[in-house]
Amino acid sequence: MDQGFFARGRRRATLISPDVFIDVWVAPNPPELTVLLPIINQERFVAQAVTSILEQRDIACEVLICDDASGDRTFAIACETIRDFLAKKADTSLALRHTIRVRRNSHTLGRMNIHEMAAGAACDIRVQAHGDDVSHSQRMRRVANAFANPAVRLVTSSLRIMNDRGEISPEDTITAPEGFFSVSTALSRQPWLIGAVEAWRASLLTEGKPLTMDYAPVGHDRIMGIRAALYGAGYAISEPLVDRRVHDNQWNTSLVDTASSATHAHGWAIIRTMILSTALDEIDAAESQHFISANDADEYRRYCVAQLADIHRDMRTHAGQLIADGQRLVWK
Repeated sequence: MDQGFFARGRRRATLISPDVFIDVWVAPNPPELTVLLPIINQERFVAQAVTSILEQRDIACEVLICDDASGDRTFAIACETIRDFLAKKADTSLALRHTIRVRRNSHTLGRMNIHEMAAGAACDIRVQAHGDDVSHSQRMRRVANAFANPAVRLVTSSLRIMNDRGEISPEDTITAPEGFFSVSTALSRQPWLIGAVEAWRASLLTEGKPLTMDYAPVGHDRIMGIRAALYGAGYAISEPLVDRRVHDNQWNTSLVDTASSATHAHGWAIIRTMILSTALDEIDAAESQHFISANDADEYRRYCVAQLADIHRDMRTHAGQLIADGQRLVWK
């Protein structure tokens, strides 16, 4: 990628330096929200993901794209996609309202990458996207409208499941009920409460315990909905705003390397144990800061403890079956 690509923007950028965001295009209008698009080893899908963000309508966005030290052409393809998009805009005399910045990490940050990116965001509202998913053209506008209520800390939506060929089956739509959701709903880990479709205010990262590497084994996105409901409000949009791609080589599509049905169940029980244990810490922090009453805190704790007891009973059953099958849990 040459210097001329970056010179298309309102500021001329220097050569790309690792771990530094470079201005590709700086729009004259201030953005309403920041889109965080981490990418890694997604060369087959990243062009579609990037294009879906750049084609957001009726809103000005700050778009932060960060390659997490990919070992393939993911970063190059993302940059080529931006270059082609800017050229198309120039040819049609259409003004681009989005500010675009890119970065390439010198080493893989993994789950901490999204928070490194958030630290460089200019807007209070941050929308999380994935390098292999597709955002619907009105996603950012709908999200921004939901945040018009100052109490809302997090916004999520329904989503559709897409395979590696881009095929979507109507029965694979995961539907979120329109409106505010409770702490109990967030604790139950509804399938639409996932990072792939979540947007949140900057304060959600600092309210309660700081989201450090201590949370990485849990997955920060798995507790963001809980934290939002504890410290303000979480809101769900029933319209599917994201096509989430499920394909081979995703870490979350295969927890194990064995065919034992007990192994996957055992792995999911471990994940749920970490989520609920972390939720107990979140409840304690919210109570200590007087965001929730003592009575509510006790109710939420009882729910978590009861769920953990059930999970631990199931884990003993799964572990016994694994031993009987001569298997063991292996994380890929």
